[in-house]
Formats: sequence, structure tokens, C-alpha cells
Amino acid sequence: MRFLPNFQNSSRLIHESKRSVRAYIFVAALLSFIGIISVRMLRAGQGTAGFSNSTAAEAHGVDLTILDKTCKPCEDFYNYANGAWLKKNPIPAAYPSWGRFNELAERNREQLHGILDSAAANSKAPSGSNEQKIGDFYASCMDEKQIDAAGAKPLDPEFGRIAAVSSVGDLQAEVARLQSVGVRALFNSVPRRT
Repeated sequence: MRFLPNFQNSSRLIHESKRSVRAYIFVAALLSFIGIISVRMLRAGQGTAGFSNSTAAEAHGVDLTILDKTCKPCEDFYNYANGAWLKKNPIPAAYPSWGRFNELAERNREQLHGILDSAAANSKAPSGSNEQKIGDFYASCMDEKQIDAAGAKPLDPEFGRIAAVSSVGDLQAEVARLQSVGVRALFNSVPRRT
């Protein structure tokens, strides 16, 4: 009876193949979602190296001006897709590299800076509102005279806790506490790809 098919193993194989098909469908859906998000981010990041604040109506569709139509897409798709943009946007002196996502990040940084400046300047924001809180926090961070006058005094409680470390257990507890508040004491515990 060795030559008769083992139906129990067959059903297991069918079940496993259905599961792998589901996994492929999930991965395809995930990649499609990431692709759609990437296209939307690229569309939002279209503009010149001057970081002009373009309106949402100006940034729509695929920007055909970044294409280098002198390249054949089947031979050098990267330069076909990015060549004109690369020629128009040399790497700024302040950066080691430059790309569309750098451009997008800079534009976002400028817009956030504008939001913070206007929130700090708005003295008529309702008390306790998010705008008032954000404005006050930002203004306090930008008050260099007060910061310089205070010196390192605001850090005295931290220095006191560090000075109180007298055993390995105390050191472990303090490093864990510092890590929990974002200080990279002794090592970096942030996951990162290199």
C-alpha cells in the first residue's frame, strides 16, 4: 500500500499552500498600501529646492518635469525617472546627500516652524487651549536670555540623582530611568537599521 497516496499528508499540503497564498496576498496588499502612501508623499514633496510653500492644489499627479526624457526608461530607469530633478537640485552644502524626501522633510520643518511661531505670537489664544500651550512651550524654549541666565541650574536635580549613585544597583536604576526619559546613557537602546 506504499503506492497509494497519503490523503492525510495531501490535506496538510493543501492547507499549507492556502496559508502561503494568503500570506502572499497579505504581502501584496501591504506593498500596494506602502506604494500608495509613497506616491502621496512624493506628490506632497514636489516642488523646487527653494522649499516654496505650494498649496495642495499645485501638488497633484506625477510631476513630469522631473523626468529625463533623453534617457531610455528600459536602459536606465533611475535617470529617466529622476534625471531632470537631479540636474535642477544639486546637493546643498549643508547636507551629505539630498533627495525628494529630504525636500519633503525640509518643507515640513518650515511649516512646523511657521505653526510654532504663529502660536507663540498669538496672545489671544484661549487659556488652556492647545495653541496657547504650544505657543508658551515654544516661546519658553526660544527665550535665550532666560536660558542663559539659568545656566545649568535646571539640571541640578539630574546631577543630584547621578551623584547619589553608590552601587551597581543604583547605577542600573539610574541608567534605566535616564533611558526611559530619552537620555542615551551608556548605550543606545533605540532600534535602528544600519
